[in-house]
Amino acid sequence: MPEAYVAFNIQISRELSDVIEAVMRNTGIKKAALGRALLWEALHARKAGAKGEKR
Repeated sequence: MPEAYVAFNIQISRELSDVIEAVMRNTGIKKAALGRALLWEALHARKAGAKGEKR
């Protein structure tokens, strides 16, 4: 795997983590509740994608 690709993925992961932490701080949502909501959305997006639907 190219080194630049790995570095890019690490950067995106850190930025996403920062965004998630900011959302949790600003909304008061707990980590477990946010995780469940994100998992729910990901599962439904995957199911819709498998059926060829758009969300």
